Amino acid sequence: MHPDLFQKASAQTDKTSKDFYDAFINYKNNFDTSYSYSFSQEIISDERMEALRTGLYSNQEKSYIQDTISICTAYSDFLSTSDFGTRKDKSIFEQDSAGFEKILMQLMLLGNKDSQNLAASILSKTPNKSFQRVILAGVKSNGYDPDGQLLKAIEKITLNVSYKDKTLSSHICDSVYSICLFMGRPAYNSKGKDILKNFLYPSYDGKIRDYARETLKKIIELDL
Repeated sequence: MHPDLFQKASAQTDKTSKDFYDAFINYKNNFDTSYSYSFSQEIISDERMEALRTGLYSNQEKSYIQDTISICTAYSDFLSTSDFGTRKDKSIFEQDSAGFEKILMQLMLLGNKDSQNLAASILSKTPNKSFQRVILAGVKSNGYDPDGQLLKAIEKITLNVSYKDKTLSSHICDSVYSICLFMGRPAYNSKGKDILKNFLYPSYDGKIRDYARETLKKIIELDL
């Protein structure tokens, strides 16, 4: 694998989305190498982010979606490798975490069934709190969760939230409410309330408990 893949894949005009995707599939199978490069600036550019945010990407839609999905799928697969967490060499996701955060933001802007389920897969497996916050912020903006995978992932990470982590806990509360509001189904509301009740234990910071109670009340109102 050429070390400049990510710098060149989007910059070369004769590269197609399929070329990039195939190259990334090859990359996924070579995580035993130490990487010292970052994601290409074109992929993480503000222009691309704005295009995805506004929906004004017309003929570039397929390319943008393939780029984002392939990179995030690679990370999800990476989290499932047997040596994850024990490798001394850092992956590109760790070396360019700021760049990957922007790609996760792009994933959350796609807002379709596949992208939401992929986000759920990443959320349930990643130990990176910053990555978790980016995904949860996206869920707050778009609570579409057709298969309930995001709620399941949120339930899983809730069990490992620090008793004093007010930022992550508030993101969780907001995300749960967003899903319940968007999906509008009793089963989602019931699961959401069960998740937030975890924050009511005395061991949690008082502000966390208060915010969880306020959010619980809003979900209860959805049932009325």
